[in-house]
Amino acid sequence: SWSGGPVSIVHLTGESHLTELAAMESRDEVDWVRIGFEDRMDLFYAASNLVVARAGGAVAELTATASPSVLVPGHFGSGGHQERNALALKRAGAAEIVPQGEIGRLADTVALLLSDRSRRLAMSEAASDLSRPDAARTIARAMIEAAA
Repeated sequence: SWSGGPVSIVHLTGESHLTELAAMESRDEVDWVRIGFEDRMDLFYAASNLVVARAGGAVAELTATASPSVLVPGHFGSGGHQERNALALKRAGAAEIVPQGEIGRLADTVALLLSDRSRRLAMSEAASDLSRPDAARTIARAMIEAAA
């Protein structure tokens, strides 16, 4: 349960969970907006003060949008890549990690970060430092040079 000040949560549920979660009530101090799908994740992340997410390929978008985050790595996919992604952002100072087995700590971690604007700004700077906006161009040039 949230005990901080008023907060807005925009929850990207996935289409398959939207109806189920739309039926759940919000608490008075939490404005909880649920959406099923977002095709402009860059804008979605950039508009957020704090992102709570898994740690798959979206971590590149978190760095591109300089978004401070709390990552909950999943134990699925290819060989622990989410845990490695989360650790990379954590070590750089761009994210906090809440392991799935400790999900009960999520609310406290979010509350702490929402109450500390300077820490979120530092996390944002760290995320930006990790960003590689020209990565595709760099890879393409390397491939062209290798083929020549």
